[in-house]
Amino acid sequence: MQITVLSLVALIVALGCAPEPAPPPVLDSAPADLKASAAELYEQYGEAVRTSRREALPRFYHPGGALRVINGNTRRLTREGLDSMYGSTWTAPAFFAWEDLEYDSIAPGQVVVTGGFRWAAAANPDTARWLYAALLEATDSGLVIRFEHETPRSLR
Repeated sequence: MQITVLSLVALIVALGCAPEPAPPPVLDSAPADLKASAAELYEQYGEAVRTSRREALPRFYHPGGALRVINGNTRRLTREGLDSMYGSTWTAPAFFAWEDLEYDSIAPGQVVVTGGFRWAAAANPDTARWLYAALLEATDSGLVIRFEHETPRSLR
């Protein structure tokens, strides 16, 4: 009995002196400067829209898909759905420009983007102004859009 008690005491002492376990690995590595990474993402995203590079547009979204609310209509799109939408039904604008985008880091690996954009359809002489909001998430490949909301700006 005495050996068992001594063994138990030795085990407790050894465990007490053991180094602290390492934190679990982070699967999605957030860019060091989320705001700068978000601004760069939107520079590239805007350029892809302006130059009608429809094949590049789905890559700005999360690999698992995204929730999009466009003019009050909600659609949850998979990556395949985004590929299909941009590959077939999306119509490139005659003019596109982001307006007053702001980037707010709200949590590790998450950025909220707010602002607007101007869009002119090819057949329309007027440029429409839209309000814009998005939630970006960090993945191993960088920031991507997980949620996006676009609505026409009122003329009031």
